[in-house]
Amino acid sequence: MPAPPAPPAPPIAPTAPLPAVALPLLAVVVAPPFVAPPPVPAPPAPPLPAVAVAAPPVPPAAAPLPPVPEPDPPEAVDVPADPAPPVPLPEPLPVPVPVPVPLPADADALPLP
Repeated sequence: MPAPPAPPAPPIAPTAPLPAVALPLLAVVVAPPFVAPPPVPAPPAPPLPAVAVAAPPVPPAAAPLPPVPEPDPPEAVDVPADPAPPVPLPEPLPVPVPVPVPLPADADALPLP
């Protein structure tokens, strides 16, 4: 046996308009870009004591090297007057010939693939 139908819902009563409420504005804080502090200069190095160092003696100028002889020109290579005989080419491969396939008399009745 089916359940009895539910009673209809009561109508919704109209509500009063919502009061205007002033919402506080949210402040957005933007941090300034990071700037590295200026570098601290290194303390000055103490002056080095003055030491009189004699410069090493300059060696006398070296004797000029003898000129390098030019290499001999390459010797002529003997080239045979008649080149080697040509290499025979292999026989060409046979070309396949299509073979006709006989169709049955009722070829139109065959189902198409």
